[in-house]
Amino acid sequence: MQKILFISLSIFLLASCKTAPPKDGVVNLKSRTAKRVVSKLEKNKIEAEWFNSKAKIRFETAEGIEKATAYVRMKKGEKIWMSLRRINIEGVRVLITPDSMTVMNRLEKWYASYPFERLKKAYNIPFDFDGMQEMLLGNPVFVQEKISGRAGVEKENYVLKQDVNNLVANYRVNGLNFLLNGMNFFDKNENREVDFKQSDYRKLDKEVLFSYFRKIQMYSRQTGKLSLELDFSRVVLNEEKTMRFEIPAHYERVE
Repeated sequence: MQKILFISLSIFLLASCKTAPPKDGVVNLKSRTAKRVVSKLEKNKIEAEWFNSKAKIRFETAEGIEKATAYVRMKKGEKIWMSLRRINIEGVRVLITPDSMTVMNRLEKWYASYPFERLKKAYNIPFDFDGMQEMLLGNPVFVQEKISGRAGVEKENYVLKQDVNNLVANYRVNGLNFLLNGMNFFDKNENREVDFKQSDYRKLDKEVLFSYFRKIQMYSRQTGKLSLELDFSRVVLNEEKTMRFEIPAHYERVE
């Protein structure tokens, strides 16, 4: 159950457009305000009413590695739907709405439903349902609206930092093309950390750039170290798709 929940949350929680560094391998970024970096970052933001994708996933824990294919669909502001398959056989189907998350195991014939607020507390999710949809598109999710001061510099990245109510958030922004390279959230009280990396940006539609590769790592005392990689092979924006999610009457409800 824990594996299914983590995979589901992580997926919603990453010609090629990578910008090559100078030939000597050194990137000298000029000093910028955080506000200026955010302004340039938001110009690369993806806006979409519908999102449809297929991705290979690799999930790793201390117990081992599991692989599957995920089909993910999204209707902005309403729902996120996912189907996990192996050898073209559906094993798990997931539906997330602003209020809840429901998991249906089609092989073992059971289902479970959880209030969204409960999941936020259990997995230290620092954002709401809208934030999860933004992450699915590869957009940044800020824990508060304003970022002030100067942006930090680490190698080829500008670094934006927020520290709100013991939650520290860092955003890594490519200093050459202002695409989001990653985000890190650390809860100082609970000693929990979630790190998101994204790369392999390619054009989707006209000038829209999408990160086809994501890596999500999480650590907490309760779960230990967890890692999930998503390698998207197909992404389509603004194409309406059905999201069937009917639970058969004979399925057992579990907690």
